[in-house]
Amino acid sequence: MDLPVSINDETPAIRHMASVGALFSALAHDIRNPINVITTSTYFVQNKLVDADPRLVRHLELIGSACKTATSVLKDFVDYAAMPPPAPALQTVIPAIRQAIAQLATGQSRLRFNPHVEEPDARIDPDFVTLAVRKLIQRALDRSPGDSEVHLGAGIAGDGVEITVEDSGPPVPRPQREAFFQPQGATAGARLNNLGLALVNEIVVAHYGRARCEDAGPDRATGSRMVIWFPRSVQPGQS
Repeated sequence: MDLPVSINDETPAIRHMASVGALFSALAHDIRNPINVITTSTYFVQNKLVDADPRLVRHLELIGSACKTATSVLKDFVDYAAMPPPAPALQTVIPAIRQAIAQLATGQSRLRFNPHVEEPDARIDPDFVTLAVRKLIQRALDRSPGDSEVHLGAGIAGDGVEITVEDSGPPVPRPQREAFFQPQGATAGARLNNLGLALVNEIVVAHYGRARCEDAGPDRATGSRMVIWFPRSVQPGQS
């Protein structure tokens, strides 16, 4: 029988989260200013162009898109760094998922959330789970073409609860899945997006959970499913 134990700021996982958060809080401050300069300058140049080479316009759009991605990742790390240490307690994951959906600036109409059971309980801190789920949803929306739907689910899995986010973009190649939630698992062009996934992994590990990437369900022709799993309890002595 699993015996729940309290998770406090003395555990290695929590201490690691605190150190990473403090590092990125300082780093974000130094990086955001030059990103803002690049964004503003790009916008200024775009508005001054007349009959410009389409290739130049396209490259300016790429610069703007990359700055937007970088700003989003930095914001999440700053928000994360400002949070107190996680305080997991046994509760349903549903409100955290709904809060993540509500926090999205755009894309809610493309989301389909179907919990597999009514009240799947796990030991979570809902604020941290909301942040993790929001990052997964944002990535799924970015990867899914046009107005295609992103499917979310939650249900019992073994002695815990798993939350799934499924996109309709290109499948993640199998050799890349093992390092999918690690910064080093990305190519140079995708490094910033993987920093967001690394943040998701930090949150999951601090809850003694697991994260993985797999193929989308059989009802979809293509796509990937991101899965984060949280236990209902923590074994005594687990650290």
